Amino acid sequence: MLKIEELVNCKANKFSCEKLGPLVLIVLRGEGTVSFLDEVSNFRGGSVLFVFDASEVKILDGGIESGYALSFSQTMLDWFLLRYPLFGKARVFKGDLLSLVVPAGQVPLLQRDCQSLVLELALGSNLERSRLLFALLMLNVLECEPNLLIGKQLRSDMEEFNELLALNFRQERSTKFYARRMGVSPRRLNGLCRSWFLGKPFFAVLMDWLLGEAEFRLLYSDEPIKVIAMELGFKSPQNFRMYFVRFRGMSPLAFRNGK
Repeated sequence: MLKIEELVNCKANKFSCEKLGPLVLIVLRGEGTVSFLDEVSNFRGGSVLFVFDASEVKILDGGIESGYALSFSQTMLDWFLLRYPLFGKARVFKGDLLSLVVPAGQVPLLQRDCQSLVLELALGSNLERSRLLFALLMLNVLECEPNLLIGKQLRSDMEEFNELLALNFRQERSTKFYARRMGVSPRRLNGLCRSWFLGKPFFAVLMDWLLGEAEFRLLYSDEPIKVIAMELGFKSPQNFRMYFVRFRGMSPLAFRNGK
């Protein structure tokens, strides 16, 4: 579902990388030209290229002296956009922008993020940490997109809310609980959620987190549905099934079986 490959001295006609799905090509040093999506694009140090279909990426001339190829499943991208939906407005996700350039001063930070993700995936010990490092890398890249205006305070408030959810969503579902810790009223929290999460009130956002986690475990583990239900704080497997059908339109078993 997530793979990052270090690129060293990749030249024309000698570049290949394994794709799990969408691909983000990060160039730290080097320059040249690549083709993908029936387009030709120049790259240099700090360039980030986005390939969201099955297109093959070819280096036509020049080369990548140092960089990374980040490939991830659609499930991973959906997870990211669930937590940071305002970034869904980014043109890279709409096919309107195929590449962007990170300012020179931020390239070392981008390299640090990539190295951290490489190390975490090599250890393979903490799935949640891997997803959070992926999110950090994507946020730092997307913030460089021209005309994508996500204010620092807005991002800070969203990150605070997401952190609260990450720590508590399995066992705490009260709007008052989260509102109190955010220092706002329950009504205000619902309003904030609607503005952040494309019209969804708090409870719908919470269920997206719970059922998103459930979907992930249904797809990528062989845990019994009963175990998943109880660990996510549902009263019973029947209660879990009721909410899954209500919000996903099918039962957990049907989802697991791909029906």
